[in-house]
Amino acid sequence: MFLPSLLIICYNLCMQKSNFSFATTKLIAIFLSVCLLSGCTKPAGLTSVTRDDLLGTAITISIYDNVPDRLFAQCFDEIAAIEARMSVNRKDSEISLLNENTGGAFLVSDNIYALLQRAVYFSGVSGGAFDISIGPVMELWRKDGHFETLPSPKEINEKLAYVGYEAITFPGSNMVSMEQGMRLDLGAFAKGHALEVVRDILLENGVRHALLDFGGDIYTIGEKPDGSNWRVAIKTPIVGDNSLVCVIEVSDLCVMTSGGYERYFEQDGIYYHHILNPATGYPAASDLLSVTVISAEITGADALSTAGFVLGLEQGMIMIDKLEGYEAIFITSAKEIYVTAGLKGKTTLLNTGFQLKGN
Repeated sequence: MFLPSLLIICYNLCMQKSNFSFATTKLIAIFLSVCLLSGCTKPAGLTSVTRDDLLGTAITISIYDNVPDRLFAQCFDEIAAIEARMSVNRKDSEISLLNENTGGAFLVSDNIYALLQRAVYFSGVSGGAFDISIGPVMELWRKDGHFETLPSPKEINEKLAYVGYEAITFPGSNMVSMEQGMRLDLGAFAKGHALEVVRDILLENGVRHALLDFGGDIYTIGEKPDGSNWRVAIKTPIVGDNSLVCVIEVSDLCVMTSGGYERYFEQDGIYYHHILNPATGYPAASDLLSVTVISAEITGADALSTAGFVLGLEQGMIMIDKLEGYEAIFITSAKEIYVTAGLKGKTTLLNTGFQLKGN
């Protein structure tokens, strides 16, 4: 989940279902737009602020409690600081400096140290389907920060020699060591981390009802002001289709989706999406259109949605079922929707072109 390619829509703030099409997939206060289009009025006490100049996506923070404006500024300042530390597109970021100093131990900040340990953990949990050391291969597919270049098989094979999270070690306090030539790419893990940090800031400041939308990655704080759960709808994961496929009810949970239907390029009639399989260096070719992970643990959900997409339905379901605190929705290329045990009976189909299996 590297860019705003998810279009998960919190569409039911007025407790009614609506179907909409959008002229653009740019995610700026989507759920507010839905309210306006359906004739709803702005909920009492709502303050919503959007910025689209951070983390390469549109970020909307919507709070339903009375809070000072400085709280929004504090949140966005922290997001900017996270981007400055973690973006591989900035040569002076901490991650970029680490990438330029491989082959030995490198001292990093407390924040980056803890986050890298977490990322390596989920790389292991997923059997490498999510791998933060994918950087050397990912760089081949990028041009000026955009996913738009088809590398040669030779180039990919050469760079795959430097991919493998097992070679990332932590030899001492705040020390990170990687083999020469390795490069980290935290991708959407950075966005998930930023979402987690903002969640914590709001909770520390007494916020009880809020909706965070980081380019389609959603976190709901508490319940809606009327005491009901938030209804989060998931976009149909097909290129050019902005309809909704299903909806779930959540509170104090994140909803994170990975899919190859928005960030991609086409060459010689073939679509190449941005979710790479670390084992092959090419876009993951599974039986899935998208994977949505629901959890209270945001960075974990971010990593596992990517891993599930790479693994495919069967292995992805096995992975999620083994982990406590995570549920998932898998949408297959056959337009079938499968949910893990904790979501059975809690997922509502919105699109008759799909089948909800075993709910």
